[in-house]
Amino acid sequence: MESVNEKTRNGPAASGGERCGLPRALLSGLGYFAFYFVSFVYFELLLYTVVNGNVSGFSAFTVLFAMPPALLFAALCGFFRHRKVNRIVAALLILPATVYYLVNLVYYGIFGSLLSLQFVGMGGQAITNFGKGIWGVVFDSMHWVLLFLIPLAAGLVWAFAGRHTGRKTRHASRLILAAAVPLVWLAVVAALPAGGTDERSAYKAFHSTDIDFDTAAQKIGLMSNNIIELRNITASLFRGEEGDIPSRETLGDQTVIKNIDEIFGTSAPLTAPRPVTTKAPETGSTTGTDSSSCGEVSSGADTGSGVESSADTEEQTTEPYVDPGPDRSPHVLGGMDFAAMSGLSTNADIIDLCNYLSNVAPTGRNEFTGLFRDYNLVYVCAESFCSFAVNEKATPTLYRMSRGGIVLKNYYTCFKNTTTNGEFALLAGIWPDVSRSAKKGTDVGSMPQSASKYMPTVLGNVFGGAGVNALAYHNYLGTYYSRNKSLPNFGFSCKFRNDGLKVTNWYWPSSDNQMTAQALNDLVAQDRFAAYFMTFSGHGPYDSTNAICEKNIATTRAMLGETKLADQCVYYLAGEYELDLAMKTLIDGLEKAGKLDSTVFVIAGDHAPYYLSDASIRSFLGRSFDNNFEYYRSTCIIWNSRFEDEPIVVETPCCQVDILPTIYNLFDMDYDSRLYAGQDIFADTTHMAVLYNKNFITDKVKYINSSGKATWLIDTKGIPAETLNAYIDACKTIVAQRYNASLKMMDTDFYRFAYEKAAVLGQKES
Repeated sequence: MESVNEKTRNGPAASGGERCGLPRALLSGLGYFAFYFVSFVYFELLLYTVVNGNVSGFSAFTVLFAMPPALLFAALCGFFRHRKVNRIVAALLILPATVYYLVNLVYYGIFGSLLSLQFVGMGGQAITNFGKGIWGVVFDSMHWVLLFLIPLAAGLVWAFAGRHTGRKTRHASRLILAAAVPLVWLAVVAALPAGGTDERSAYKAFHSTDIDFDTAAQKIGLMSNNIIELRNITASLFRGEEGDIPSRETLGDQTVIKNIDEIFGTSAPLTAPRPVTTKAPETGSTTGTDSSSCGEVSSGADTGSGVESSADTEEQTTEPYVDPGPDRSPHVLGGMDFAAMSGLSTNADIIDLCNYLSNVAPTGRNEFTGLFRDYNLVYVCAESFCSFAVNEKATPTLYRMSRGGIVLKNYYTCFKNTTTNGEFALLAGIWPDVSRSAKKGTDVGSMPQSASKYMPTVLGNVFGGAGVNALAYHNYLGTYYSRNKSLPNFGFSCKFRNDGLKVTNWYWPSSDNQMTAQALNDLVAQDRFAAYFMTFSGHGPYDSTNAICEKNIATTRAMLGETKLADQCVYYLAGEYELDLAMKTLIDGLEKAGKLDSTVFVIAGDHAPYYLSDASIRSFLGRSFDNNFEYYRSTCIIWNSRFEDEPIVVETPCCQVDILPTIYNLFDMDYDSRLYAGQDIFADTTHMAVLYNKNFITDKVKYINSSGKATWLIDTKGIPAETLNAYIDACKTIVAQRYNASLKMMDTDFYRFAYEKAAVLGQKES
């Protein structure tokens, strides 16, 4: 029972509050605002620390952007006459915000990324597929969980102990607080240029359409980043049929594409272009012969050239023979005149793309063109595969394959997480959309969204167009990420779990080896094949809850013997051992069928092994590591049994988008190199490995996009600062252009336009 004094405080005092005038009532509303504002800044600061390991670089704009939601929450308080009720309501209102940040904490613990609204729709599937990992992350992050609960706990203490607070606010004061929400938001947005407008600024993070979600959150905060996404979703509802196409940035000045090689010169290719040599022909050699017969002595018979060779004629004077070297003609398709195409469209983005592509120099054929002409292809996007999965004892088949064939010494996986991003990059050779641009009525990510686009440039369609049987296999549900729609559109005949493939359903993840054992029968029945495998066994968590890890853990421990590796590392290897078995099954089966020597294997990971803790990565490496680059340094296997003893070692920096054009060049496929964000690694040009956050590495520099820090890999002594800066700026421009061009190609269905117009232009040329 309340005391008389308490009744007095809750009753007449409250009524007096109604009569005390607007300033005093507004002051009460500002008290609620202060509670929420401090709580939101605290949440943002905690999450920033979780992601970055410290508070260094925490943005003042994150603090400022906490004000509008705090004002909104404050406007929802103080409706009741009883102060205790007002305090309880105010304390409980912090609960959804607490849950919101805790969800991001757990999501980051599982995926290594913050939760974009684009992925909320997949929440049910995520719980189904990753539920086993959720509780492990919660347990491991319990100290952070407790810290995130402090505002809620403080609010509840205040609710029941703060006797002199919780005054009812007047309707006018709540209206003022609500009206202040958009005004303060606009004021903070207007203040953004004060912090700079370059690509590392909060201004850029707010306004950019191509920035990735995590990078933007570092600059302006998680909540404001989700508000921008929500704004994009709302705006898309009013854009009609074109609502899924955001407004992209223009591709800008394309002259940098031609000028970058003039700054320092091109990267040194693997093998220097064959020098032009002169060779004096043998006496009596004839004209009209091909290069294979140059230098041979004619027998005096009719050569069929109309010129009779005679020993008793005067000695002929000939020009020195010039060895033309390998064919270095450009990889282009007939009719792809982008300059002419720009006048055939009224769409601004298509015109922008045509202008851009008309200035892109195509890569040329080289001494490695056609190295695997007419071979079969096994193309594997391997779940969480990285260099740690290659272990001489635990994964001997993968170890063998990584040491033979083409060895990429400076290969990087582009993505921290999200399988379909890496999958799309490997199959399409362009960048997936990793920005926060929300799209209406489509699946999440470029891979699912590509199902409605014309995609003639991707792996299955290019090989299928050359008469090769293109097959695809995935040992999980075809409906997940809508692969049952995108992969057929990529030109593959597909089999998925319970849809052509019979795998042990209670295994999660399911078995790669069961998948390849069934696929083998299909492969050996083909005259020629290009088989794509999306594996699953390497998925985390890496502990006893993982069926594949548990199945293989005893074998893995026995193979490793005594080891200093952390337990999670051993479980990771147990998961990747299933991939090792799968590759051994294919190798043994193809060898038995007489097809192994004519088959090339390509194995690349979809993303970094984000389930591995930092401690486990340090255990694998035996030292600390760099999160900006070394975390993404990986292994891509390009293996053929004939090259096992004489591997081709490549020092060129490269990444996932480079693999497809490299394979096209090795197989001498018809393709237009200008239509890809990646480049053939053997091409004589400047190469770079690029990460999803636009960090990049060339043979000269490592550059961190978020901080602008450049680490030079060459001796810069004596090189003018303006030259170094010009090189960095050129690289940054190319990275941005290739990414934006990739997104615009998908947004506008550009391949459909280009191939249709190329057919028309090609007919005119002929």
